Amino acid sequence: YKSDGFIWPNRLIAHSNVVTTDNANELEAQAIEEQLYNDYLGFVCDLEPINNDLTACSNAKSEYVPGLICGVSENWEERLAAFRKKLIDNGIEDIIAYYQEQVDAWLAEQ
Repeated sequence: YKSDGFIWPNRLIAHSNVVTTDNANELEAQAIEEQLYNDYLGFVCDLEPINNDLTACSNAKSEYVPGLICGVSENWEERLAAFRKKLIDNGIEDIIAYYQEQVDAWLAEQ
């Protein structure tokens, strides 16, 4: 039963052989009906105009983040500042502004 979630997209059509509560299916159905959805569900950003900036920022992430996450940087504050500067130099602020522009236009159409 516990693996049925991988087989059936809707667990409500699978029947448990170990009942933990009398109304498990009703509780799950209620949770599905009351589910809140993100306002941005369905948004897709056109990345073509910012591909170069995204690549540059991804490369900066590959360079700096592993040492910051693992804690192997001797001076992590300096490394973090250098990472932030490199992101700014590589256009992170332009990426954020572009994404915001795309989101605003998409929301206006909804």
